[in-house]
Amino acid sequence: TDAAQNNSSVEDVDLTVTEVSALTVEYLVIAGGGGGSDYGGGGAGGYREKSGEELILATSYAVTIGAGGAGAGTGTAGGNSTFDSTTSTGGGQGGKANTLPGGDGGSGGGGGYNTLGGSGNTPPTVPSQGNDGGDGQGFINHPYSAGGGGGADQIGGSPAGNVGGVGGNGKSSSITGSAVIRAGGGGGGTFSGTSGGAGGLGGGGNGGKNGSGMTAGTAYTGGGGGGNGDTG
Repeated sequence: TDAAQNNSSVEDVDLTVTEVSALTVEYLVIAGGGGGSDYGGGGAGGYREKSGEELILATSYAVTIGAGGAGAGTGTAGGNSTFDSTTSTGGGQGGKANTLPGGDGGSGGGGGYNTLGGSGNTPPTVPSQGNDGGDGQGFINHPYSAGGGGGADQIGGSPAGNVGGVGGNGKSSSITGSAVIRAGGGGGGTFSGTSGGAGGLGGGGNGGKNGSGMTAGTAYTGGGGGGNGDTG
């Protein structure tokens, strides 16, 4: 308008729009948490965070969401989660008394009474996708308490006094706009102690005492399930 009023010439301007063909993204891949067993707490699902990766628009990418492991008895490991070529390993199941150690996985399951905790970051990733589960009490110790499952940011605890081992804490991420902790390990159970161990921050379930009080890992967090003393 100013140019017309001043009798000035106006040149046409050509605008060239480049089509966007890719996006640079940040994402989390968290596997299913391991199930708590008769004793040990379940390990958290493997936790992997990726940033600065380029995704091509109008391209299909494979996605798998790992289910949580089943609880009681020997428990079962959590399912793997994948996005494209990134795989996080399901959490290891809790261990049983005398015979079965905690399972290996993204984070390891807690050891049962008289068994060792499982190994986390299995298979190895860089950065680590998880931590080891805590060991259970040995034969000379009472009241037959188990270890907590490992979490994404912390190893699982071994029993302390009359309380089962606590679950390892998970990791915090603000990827959704506010800080949220995910992938905590499940607390270990006890047979005749005061109580099971608390679940780790980030969805880990609490351990129970001889058939009661254990809780599942929180849905959609990758948290491991709480273990229990003796009766599953």
